[in-house]
Amino acid sequence: MQKSVRIVGFGGQGIITAGIILASSAVIEGYNAIQTQAYGSQSRGGASKADIIISDEEIYDFVIDYPDYLIALSQVGFDKYKKKIGENTILLVDSRIKINMDELPPHKELHRYPFVDKGEEIGNIIYAGPVMLGLINRYLGFPKIETIKKLYEERFPKGKEQNFKAIEAGVTLKEVK
Repeated sequence: MQKSVRIVGFGGQGIITAGIILASSAVIEGYNAIQTQAYGSQSRGGASKADIIISDEEIYDFVIDYPDYLIALSQVGFDKYKKKIGENTILLVDSRIKINMDELPPHKELHRYPFVDKGEEIGNIIYAGPVMLGLINRYLGFPKIETIKKLYEERFPKGKEQNFKAIEAGVTLKEVK
């Protein structure tokens, strides 16, 4: 089994942190994982991306051409990376993103979730990342929510309650039709 995940958004949404935590969670649970990142020169507002490959075997290729999952938390991130959607890519996009289906390569699945709205409801847009990680288990079948929480607690001990609240919100997040 090998899964590739591309998380896109903008600086300030916790994209890079979410990618690191997803990859680290997989390693803790016995998988091999790599994580790479790219972001603009702006610390807030510029497009950012985290690529994660998780496998139960050795990983030899560090480049994701067409991810199994594209998770988009912002319009700017989606617009920048939408050309890298493959026919088997599953799209998990924030409900605020405007999508012109005619501009997309063919793909099989599109799911919309209120990642950003839920993060803002919890207290800040940065919680969109942990909300998304709370949801990802439904699609990947891992990592365990407890593992994600443990890593957020280690990384942000003072923000533990808000991050836990965001992760739990993601676990029960409803798709927007």
